[in-house]
Amino acid sequence: MTRKLLLLTFFLFVMGGGCHKENKSPISPAPSVATAPTAVASPNDTFIDVSQKAGVNLTLGHNGKSPLTALETLGGGCAFLDFNGDDWQDVLLVGPTQVLLFKNNGSGAFTDVTAQSGIRQEGGTWQGAAVGDYDNDGKPDLFISGYRCCALYHNEGGKFREVTKESGISTKLWGTSACFVDIDNDSYLDLVVANYVQFYTDKSTRFCLQGGIMSTCGPTN
Repeated sequence: MTRKLLLLTFFLFVMGGGCHKENKSPISPAPSVATAPTAVASPNDTFIDVSQKAGVNLTLGHNGKSPLTALETLGGGCAFLDFNGDDWQDVLLVGPTQVLLFKNNGSGAFTDVTAQSGIRQEGGTWQGAAVGDYDNDGKPDLFISGYRCCALYHNEGGKFREVTKESGISTKLWGTSACFVDIDNDSYLDLVVANYVQFYTDKSTRFCLQGGIMSTCGPTN
């Protein structure tokens, strides 16, 4: 056994023993930080929900419908991106029937700029989002996935233009999450889309009894 390995073994033994003696409970509360409160929170909160105060809001719901199909049970997507190049991170929220873009005002508040952004999600059921500069022009572009639909948006300098058809990207699957990554190391970002189960929103939609409650069926069904 080398000297380095002996020292490492001794260090781990001492640290392991010390942790065993000092920790009487598996989880220790996070230390409180004396800062000016921005929302109602307990002393040990690490994160505070300030979405409404910041003006970032996307309402989802089914108006009490039950049971829900598999398509209706999954949530949406989101992304941070500086779409207008002002060095402030903006917010993109993806819901089943709408996609919203919120501009960061630099003051802790955001403004909904979807109407003038060029993003148009009319029809379809939208699911996830990926951000990446796929043409290396220095501006972040968008890909939005969905159930039997998808959209690729090119950043034209603070405004987006849909280029899905001309890009050659198309899908008839249920696209959930997605990612831009340079797979072949050619300095251009490629696109990976993860797809969920085969599902059809017609009379063949199935429900299953789970825990005594009629609910959507799992992936194995």
